[in-house]
Amino acid sequence: MDVVASEGKVTVYTKDNVIVNCQGKGTLTIGKNIKEISLAKYIKSGKASVTEFKVASGNKYFTVIDGVLFSKDKSQLVSYPDAKEVTSYTVKADVQSISEDAVAYNKYLKSVTIPKSVNTIGNYAFQNCAKLESVICKADISSIYGTFYNCK
Repeated sequence: MDVVASEGKVTVYTKDNVIVNCQGKGTLTIGKNIKEISLAKYIKSGKASVTEFKVASGNKYFTVIDGVLFSKDKSQLVSYPDAKEVTSYTVKADVQSISEDAVAYNKYLKSVTIPKSVNTIGNYAFQNCAKLESVICKADISSIYGTFYNCK
Protein backbone atom coordinates (compact mmCIF):
# COMPACT_ATOMS: atom_id res chain seq x y z
CA MET A 1 0.00 0.00 0.00
CA ASP A 2 1.33 3.43 -0.93
CA VAL A 3 0.58 6.75 0.74
CA VAL A 4 -0.23 9.01 -2.19
CA ALA A 5 -1.34 12.31 -0.71
CA SER A 6 -1.73 13.95 2.61
CA GLU A 7 -3.31 17.37 2.41
CA GLY A 8 -4.88 18.94 5.43
CA LYS A 9 -5.85 15.99 7.55
CA VAL A 10 -6.88 13.47 4.87
CA THR A 11 -4.44 10.72 4.01
CA VAL A 12 -5.05 8.51 0.97
CA TYR A 13 -3.66 5.00 0.48
CA THR A 14 -3.61 3.35 -2.95
CA LYS A 15 -2.80 0.06 -4.56
CA ASP A 16 -2.57 -0.33 -8.34
CA ASN A 17 -3.86 3.25 -8.81
CA VAL A 18 -7.04 2.59 -6.87
CA ILE A 19 -7.83 4.23 -3.52
CA VAL A 20 -7.98 1.42 -0.98
CA ASN A 21 -8.18 3.47 2.20
CA CYS A 22 -8.37 7.01 3.46
CA GLN A 23 -8.61 8.64 6.85
CA GLY A 24 -8.91 12.08 8.40
CA LYS A 25 -10.99 15.17 7.71
CA GLY A 26 -10.48 17.90 5.13
CA THR A 27 -9.51 18.11 1.48
CA LEU A 28 -9.01 14.83 -0.34
CA THR A 29 -6.65 15.09 -3.29
CA ILE A 30 -7.03 12.53 -6.07
CA GLY A 31 -3.55 11.70 -7.36
CA LYS A 32 -2.47 11.88 -11.00
CA ASN A 33 -2.80 8.14 -11.65
CA ILE A 34 -5.93 7.36 -9.60
CA LYS A 35 -8.60 5.83 -11.84
CA GLU A 36 -11.15 4.47 -9.36
CA ILE A 37 -12.66 5.81 -6.16
CA SER A 38 -15.20 4.53 -3.64
CA LEU A 39 -15.27 6.25 -0.26
CA ALA A 40 -18.62 5.36 1.33
CA LYS A 41 -17.26 2.65 3.61
CA TYR A 42 -14.58 4.98 5.02
CA ILE A 43 -17.06 7.80 5.55
CA LYS A 44 -19.65 5.45 7.08
CA SER A 45 -17.07 4.06 9.50
CA GLY A 46 -16.00 7.56 10.55
CA LYS A 47 -12.43 7.04 9.29
CA ALA A 48 -12.76 9.84 6.73
CA SER A 49 -14.75 13.02 6.27
CA VAL A 50 -14.22 15.00 3.07
CA THR A 51 -14.87 18.75 2.89
CA GLU A 52 -13.78 19.08 -0.74
CA PHE A 53 -11.97 17.25 -3.52
CA LYS A 54 -8.96 18.32 -5.54
CA VAL A 55 -7.48 16.47 -8.51
CA ALA A 56 -3.77 16.41 -9.31
CA SER A 57 -2.74 17.91 -12.61
CA GLY A 58 -2.59 15.31 -15.36
CA ASN A 59 -5.26 12.96 -13.96
CA LYS A 60 -7.03 11.44 -17.01
CA TYR A 61 -10.11 10.20 -15.17
CA PHE A 62 -11.45 12.93 -12.87
CA THR A 63 -12.08 16.65 -12.61
CA VAL A 64 -13.40 18.88 -9.82
CA ILE A 65 -15.96 21.67 -9.95
CA ASP A 66 -16.52 23.64 -6.74
CA GLY A 67 -14.96 20.86 -4.66
CA VAL A 68 -17.23 18.15 -6.15
CA LEU A 69 -15.69 15.17 -8.00
CA PHE A 70 -16.81 14.40 -11.58
CA SER A 71 -15.64 12.14 -14.39
CA LYS A 72 -13.16 13.91 -16.66
CA ASP A 73 -15.85 14.59 -19.30
CA LYS A 74 -18.21 15.88 -16.56
CA SER A 75 -20.96 13.43 -17.54
CA GLN A 76 -20.89 11.62 -14.18
CA LEU A 77 -21.13 13.00 -10.65
CA VAL A 78 -18.68 10.67 -8.92
CA SER A 79 -18.61 11.96 -5.34
CA TYR A 80 -20.04 14.89 -3.41
CA PRO A 81 -18.11 15.64 -0.19
CA ASP A 82 -19.89 14.35 2.91
CA ALA A 83 -18.71 17.30 5.02
CA LYS A 84 -19.15 20.12 2.49
CA GLU A 85 -21.02 22.77 4.47
CA VAL A 86 -23.62 23.64 1.83
CA THR A 87 -27.36 23.09 2.32
CA SER A 88 -28.53 23.15 -1.30
CA TYR A 89 -27.01 21.66 -4.45
CA THR A 90 -28.07 21.61 -8.09
CA VAL A 91 -26.45 18.87 -10.14
CA LYS A 92 -24.70 20.35 -13.19
CA ALA A 93 -26.78 20.36 -16.41
CA ASP A 94 -24.34 18.21 -18.41
CA VAL A 95 -24.33 15.36 -15.87
CA GLN A 96 -25.91 12.16 -17.22
CA SER A 97 -25.36 9.86 -14.26
CA ILE A 98 -24.92 9.99 -10.51
CA SER A 99 -22.63 7.26 -9.18
CA GLU A 100 -23.47 4.69 -6.53
CA ASP A 101 -22.97 6.24 -3.07
CA ALA A 102 -22.11 9.59 -4.72
CA VAL A 103 -23.72 11.79 -2.08
CA ALA A 104 -24.05 9.18 0.67
CA TYR A 105 -23.62 10.21 4.31
CA ASN A 106 -23.68 13.93 3.57
CA LYS A 107 -24.13 15.84 6.82
CA TYR A 108 -25.40 19.20 5.50
CA LEU A 109 -27.49 18.99 2.32
CA LYS A 110 -31.17 19.84 2.80
CA SER A 111 -32.17 20.04 -0.86
CA VAL A 112 -30.95 18.67 -4.17
CA THR A 113 -32.10 19.42 -7.71
CA ILE A 114 -31.46 16.78 -10.36
CA PRO A 115 -31.65 18.07 -13.97
CA LYS A 116 -33.39 16.45 -16.91
CA SER A 117 -30.00 15.39 -18.36
CA VAL A 118 -29.56 12.68 -15.68
CA ASN A 119 -30.66 9.26 -16.89
CA THR A 120 -29.08 7.05 -14.20
CA ILE A 121 -28.87 7.33 -10.44
CA GLY A 122 -26.67 4.70 -8.82
CA ASN A 123 -27.72 2.47 -5.94
CA TYR A 124 -27.73 4.19 -2.56
CA ALA A 125 -26.61 7.45 -4.17
CA PHE A 126 -28.12 9.59 -1.38
CA GLN A 127 -28.27 7.06 1.47
CA ASN A 128 -28.01 8.31 5.03
CA CYS A 129 -28.11 12.01 4.12
CA ALA A 130 -29.03 13.17 7.62
CA LYS A 131 -30.68 16.49 6.73
CA LEU A 132 -32.01 15.85 3.21
CA GLU A 133 -35.62 17.11 3.08
CA SER A 134 -36.27 17.93 -0.57
CA VAL A 135 -35.29 16.43 -3.91
CA ILE A 136 -36.49 17.97 -7.16
CA CYS A 137 -35.94 15.47 -9.93
CA LYS A 138 -36.55 16.76 -13.44
CA ALA A 139 -35.03 13.61 -14.94
CA ASP A 140 -36.85 10.59 -16.32
CA ILE A 141 -35.40 7.83 -14.17
CA SER A 142 -36.90 4.37 -14.77
CA SER A 143 -35.63 2.68 -11.61
CA ILE A 144 -33.83 3.44 -8.40
CA TYR A 145 -32.64 1.09 -5.71
CA GLY A 146 -32.01 2.27 -2.17
CA THR A 147 -31.29 5.73 -3.53
CA PHE A 148 -32.69 7.51 -0.47
CA TYR A 149 -32.17 4.71 2.04
CA ASN A 150 -32.29 5.94 5.63
CA CYS A 151 -33.11 9.54 4.68
CA LYS A 152 -35.86 11.41 6.48
